[in-house]
Amino acid sequence: MCYVCGRSRNKIAHTLSCRYVKMIPDKNRRYFYNRREITESGYGYCKYCAPILKFIKREKKDLDNYSRATGLSYSFDPADGSLNVISRTDTWKIIVNGRMSFIWLYHKNYFDAEEESMIPGYHFQSVRKSTILGYFEYIARHDIFRELNPLDEKKKRPKKAKNSWSVRKAQTRSRRKADRLSKIRKFEKQLRKERRNNYLDETVGLAN
Repeated sequence: MCYVCGRSRNKIAHTLSCRYVKMIPDKNRRYFYNRREITESGYGYCKYCAPILKFIKREKKDLDNYSRATGLSYSFDPADGSLNVISRTDTWKIIVNGRMSFIWLYHKNYFDAEEESMIPGYHFQSVRKSTILGYFEYIARHDIFRELNPLDEKKKRPKKAKNSWSVRKAQTRSRRKADRLSKIRKFEKQLRKERRNNYLDETVGLAN
């Protein structure tokens, strides 16, 4: 997704379809092509055209009803263009990213994570939903699970970061092992098929 902004002190990024883009002279325009560029340049998001807002507007009634029923609260954060979600036990952020405008969920860290994140202080959740309401339902279930299974202080401590080279090497070994196993299984399947065909041919020959 492409963003454009003017050279002003406000440092606000707009989508190309935003009505305020027309007010920015061509010579003063600056373009960004992803969220990381905007964040690293110290820019925020327009309160009228930030990508997450169209999802909020589309689902607002359902989000309000579900929030009242489960005790969730949410608000738009123009600093990073995210939707802040506060539940009974945790804090979350929902963002829109990528050319296909995928919705991603981030969970606030319990510790200082070693890995870089698109949202500082938060880590990416691998769960994928197509709607904000879907993430709200996931957050509510996560709260119930966390209340029944509270984190131990020892488990909150981050594991020692491994060398990136050793991690890649281990991943390569694992991938090669999986490929070999797949080839072996394919060969064994083909061998069983050939044996079965040979057995049927021999049976037919004896019958004749």
